Amino acid sequence: MKTSYQHIIVTVLFGMSLSISAQNERAFSKLDVSLSGGTTGLGIDFSTNITDWMNVRVGFDAMPRFEQDVRFGVASMDDNGNISKNFDLLKDRLKTFTGYDVNDYIDMTCKPTFYNFKFLMDFHPFKHKQSFLKNLSFTAGFYWGSSEIGTATNTLVGAQTLNGMLMFNHMYEIAVSGEPFVILEVKDWVTGQTVKQPVYLDPTLCERLQQVGRLGVHVGNYTGQYLTDDEGNYLLDANGEKRNKPYLMEPDRDGTVRARVKANSFKPYFGIGYGGRLLNNNDRILISGELGMLFWGGKPSIITHDGVDLARDVKDIGGKVGDYVDLVSALRVYPVLNLRLTYRLF
Repeated sequence: MKTSYQHIIVTVLFGMSLSISAQNERAFSKLDVSLSGGTTGLGIDFSTNITDWMNVRVGFDAMPRFEQDVRFGVASMDDNGNISKNFDLLKDRLKTFTGYDVNDYIDMTCKPTFYNFKFLMDFHPFKHKQSFLKNLSFTAGFYWGSSEIGTATNTLVGAQTLNGMLMFNHMYEIAVSGEPFVILEVKDWVTGQTVKQPVYLDPTLCERLQQVGRLGVHVGNYTGQYLTDDEGNYLLDANGEKRNKPYLMEPDRDGTVRARVKANSFKPYFGIGYGGRLLNNNDRILISGELGMLFWGGKPSIITHDGVDLARDVKDIGGKVGDYVDLVSALRVYPVLNLRLTYRLF
């Protein structure tokens, strides 16, 4: 794919060199500066003519850092993959075992991190026509910038709940494995030597921990992964279909949950524009609109901190989160709609 992009760039640059050599007296006789705003963010670019019907444009776009919060519900999952959202029990057990008073939800803040350098060529094939078509242009080129186009991170309010979940899951693992809760180094008063003394959780406490299960955020269900019993037989739902394994997102070791939306850094662009003078009898101030498509490598990935791709690996994501995932997954190409205000320097 990268080789194809390189062939396109070489072809475009070769065409530019031919045009410059054929009409050298016309090249670089104008210089425009433009401010733009739209779906690629806010931008600035500089444009100069190569021939009387072709311009080259370079610039930079960046998306403003606005924020949007989404909410996930806290749940527990036992060893058989059964999900429980009985938060009264979860809250009581968390408070008892960890000392944390927690919420039944986790808020995450989503924000765009989209920025790109752009190299574009504008073609005006009808420039000398005496009709409305003279202001029509076609654009080809590429955007090159961040592969990360957005992030989501838990809010500070959710940090206490996540840390409580992290501590609880650690105790749950100990209860299930039967390993010591801690190994102390104590002095043997008979021999005078230091020995290691394992300390185990009370069996009743272990039983209560296992009744709750692991804690996390039930985002959805894995695609193509199914629950089985101890003998390897698939578990079925009420409709007789194989039960998908739930995806329970647990906090990372630092007590946070995160996700990143990623696409290709190199993004070919094709578009169509229309513009002209903003003021009558003034050729120095121009306004134009542009509609196009950024080819950013198919469906973007939405990667969580534990390596799960929500766009490909998980289904049945509910609520506003599911709506966002569906929207991002549907954008195989990125729609571009920009408005440009241009001032001709010379």
